[in-house]
Amino acid sequence: MGKRLVVFALSGMFLLSCSEKEVPTVIDISRFLDATLINYRSQSFSPPDSLPLNEDLPPGTNLSYTSRTAPVTVNMDYTDIKSTVVSLKMSLEPENFSGAAMVKLYIGAQGYVFLDPTAVTVSDKQILPANFELTSSDPRLNKIFEFDKVSFGMEFILEPSRLQSHQIAIFGHIEEFNVEIKGTREIM
Repeated sequence: MGKRLVVFALSGMFLLSCSEKEVPTVIDISRFLDATLINYRSQSFSPPDSLPLNEDLPPGTNLSYTSRTAPVTVNMDYTDIKSTVVSLKMSLEPENFSGAAMVKLYIGAQGYVFLDPTAVTVSDKQILPANFELTSSDPRLNKIFEFDKVSFGMEFILEPSRLQSHQIAIFGHIEEFNVEIKGTREIM
């Protein structure tokens, strides 16, 4: 009887340990992106023809153009998350202009993440060309990554200060896009 009880207890512990396991995991989000997002080119924007080319724009000329990627949704299977760190490294180059750009990364649990009021946003603004490194360990990410699906979207705000053409755009390249999660993973 004693041996059966020990075997039964060990079997129960084995089953419990197989159903959930706390594992620090790094997920390469870039593997879920298609080539048009890895090597991104925004749509072309047309500043007014009245603006001068190849010289600084007149004071008070505040141009701003916004481009967004299609959101990407990734399936998740985590519970009881202790910490989450999202990091994005990308380069941006201007086409036919000099100026700045802001990159905003949206992370949320709704498919169209740009309208998700609970989404976490991380942003940085630099003079182009530039290498952007966005990182967030916002505690709200823990709850977001406990959902079945997590969506990511990027927004680019171009702010030209000098035009070489009346057709402008940006080129981007994602070098690294990772999520590190420390928590319990459901094993199915």
